[in-house]
Amino acid sequence: MTFSNYTPPRAGRTIGKKTRWKARFSKTAKNWRLNYDYNEYMLLGYDNDVDGDWEEGVFWDNFRGVWPTLNGLYCAPILLAETEDYNLYSIPILLNGKQTNLRAAYIWESEEEGYYKIFGAWDGIDSETGMSSREILKLKDGDEVTPLFTAINWETGEENLYELGSFIVNGPVIMEESELLDGDYLYQYKVIDVFGREFYSVEVIMECVDGEIYVYETEEAS
Repeated sequence: MTFSNYTPPRAGRTIGKKTRWKARFSKTAKNWRLNYDYNEYMLLGYDNDVDGDWEEGVFWDNFRGVWPTLNGLYCAPILLAETEDYNLYSIPILLNGKQTNLRAAYIWESEEEGYYKIFGAWDGIDSETGMSSREILKLKDGDEVTPLFTAINWETGEENLYELGSFIVNGPVIMEESELLDGDYLYQYKVIDVFGREFYSVEVIMECVDGEIYVYETEEAS
């Protein structure tokens, strides 16, 4: 896509593979699930799963109707860093009732294939000292993990934090891509240039129905 003229991709695309691209600047896609009953959109996370033509400066989505899960539960990974060998993510969770983050990475094995690896819990940045936590606490059997999601009411701007299920660790925790539930998802590009300036595209709605994806413009894009 370009930020001045965006043509939505064709509807009815089937699920494909994750695609790797080298970046000269940071490009990510932000994904929200729309909840019309509560007038909220829930942040599913940020990822760099975006296709593009670097010579033309045009990029387009690779939204495939799948999203990362932890032992079968959806989570909200935030992309922290990307390299040629891996992507690093932070995932908000409750660990035994305490709010923290899970550090994980997507490890590239080839240009199109890879796997997720979980490192452990990480407390992030201390709000008082501004210091980053250096300790990563490995998950152990008996730990209770609850993925957290931030939702925003599009009428009032009020934010809510939701717990959508939990599991007890018993052996390795599996992080993998799973098919998304049928519904509407708000999709937006975020670009950070070499000077640290952030740019956002107009959102579009991706509707998932039985594995097919249909794209609609929002009122802002019309």
